[in-house]
Amino acid sequence: MACAGKAPITQKLLDESLARINKAGELENIARWCSWTPTQLSLLELAANLEKVVITGGNGTGKTVVLDAFAVKTAKNYPELNVIFAIFNSNEFANSLLKLQLEAKYDSLNLENLSVKTFENLDELNNIDLSNTVICIDELGLGGNSTPYPLPNVIDDLNKIKAKSI
Repeated sequence: MACAGKAPITQKLLDESLARINKAGELENIARWCSWTPTQLSLLELAANLEKVVITGGNGTGKTVVLDAFAVKTAKNYPELNVIFAIFNSNEFANSLLKLQLEAKYDSLNLENLSVKTFENLDELNNIDLSNTVICIDELGLGGNSTPYPLPNVIDDLNKIKAKSI
C-alpha cells in the first residue's frame, strides 16, 4: 500500500505531464497534438506562407477547426491585419449556430481585428476593400450538383477577390 500523497504512480504521472508541457512549450500545443492529425498541423503551419489555400473534405474532417485556428493565430500574430471568418450562408438559418459560436469565442478572446461575416454569393466579397485583410471562407459546399459553387467556378471567383490572403 502507498500513501495517496506520495504514491509512486501518481508522482510519475505528474512528472511525465510536466515534462511534456515543458517540451511542448505551451499547454495548448499538447491539446493540438492530441486532437489534430499531422496533415492538419502541417496545413496550419504552411497556410501562413501561402496566398490562397483551398481545403476540401467530407463532414467532420476538421476543415472548420483548422480554419478557425488559423484565423485566431493570424489575428493574434498580426494585429495590424483585419481577419474575417466568412461563412457561406446557403439559407437563412443554415449556419447561424456556427456564426454565433465563433462570434462568442472571438469576443471572449478580445481580438478586435477578428470578425465573423456571412455571405450568400462570392461576388459580395469583391465589393469591399480587403487589401489589408486575411479572409477565411467556410461552408462553400464545393462540387455538389445542388450547390451554387461547382469547383471550377469557385476557383475563378476566389481569384477575383482582392484580399491579402484567402
